[in-house]
Amino acid sequence: MIEIFPAEALSYFTVDEEHNVLRKRVILNKKEIDVQDEAFTLGEKSVLKQAITENQIFYRNYAKDWKNDCENELLYNAESAVIIPISVLDGVQGIILMTHNARSIYDEMIISLLKVFHKYFIIAMDNALHYEQLEINAEMDFLTQLPNLKGLAKKLGSVKQEKTLTQLSLIVMDLDFFKRINDTHGHQSGNEVLKELSQRLKTNLAKDNYIARFDGEEFIILLPNYSQTSAVDVAEKIRHLIGDTPFAIRESIKSSDEKSISVTASLGVATSTNNDTDIEELIQLADRAMYIGSKQQGRNRVTVAQKGS
Repeated sequence: MIEIFPAEALSYFTVDEEHNVLRKRVILNKKEIDVQDEAFTLGEKSVLKQAITENQIFYRNYAKDWKNDCENELLYNAESAVIIPISVLDGVQGIILMTHNARSIYDEMIISLLKVFHKYFIIAMDNALHYEQLEINAEMDFLTQLPNLKGLAKKLGSVKQEKTLTQLSLIVMDLDFFKRINDTHGHQSGNEVLKELSQRLKTNLAKDNYIARFDGEEFIILLPNYSQTSAVDVAEKIRHLIGDTPFAIRESIKSSDEKSISVTASLGVATSTNNDTDIEELIQLADRAMYIGSKQQGRNRVTVAQKGS
């Protein structure tokens, strides 16, 4: 923008819902100034505040008309100013302050061009964010709000590229007798269990435990740089998160009263210390350990995969 329109300085601020601003970038004489993210509240008479509140471009051609009310906003001398709100998805997310040391530099022609530029810039931003949201939604399981297979595949790809990855563990988990819940209480009750389960996992597991819904009542927990011992500890924690506290169901086909049902899970753990980890093989190992080692041995247990088993 500073290359297109007459300006000696440009500042960019982000804006929160309370109209507090955070100075993110400053360009002076076409050179970027190193600034710390500085948060401050705009004065009631600030022309930036007006631009945010009314969500429209404002301009001033004399410092006396605006500068005294914008002491916090400026890090340099200025006379003329244009204030441009960046409105994305029906809310002002940022604001640009473009200034010049000359008076009356921004005439009606320049402002008209700025308004056209601003209009198409906002449309492009909206389209980009809508596309990004569609991508996010495509990688998310609607019911549990956990990543789905597409989201898991994307995460696996990024994990394999991490230079700090020294080992990788993962857990495959499957709820025991889940079909019985659907058959006895109805699929809506089964959905209630899945939603409550995802909430328990998200609330109680560490941030670096990547949880995804793999298929139906089956989940995968990805554990980068977790040893086998640490991964087993996580698996046991999950087993207790599920088995120790009954699940409330409110929409059973058997009764309109709220019910509590006990649920357990079988889990398989696989770990690789090889930098050339075949993640598909790791998933198969954990899945096999879960079915053969946990399901077939009585359920409600954790089994560690052994290569070649």
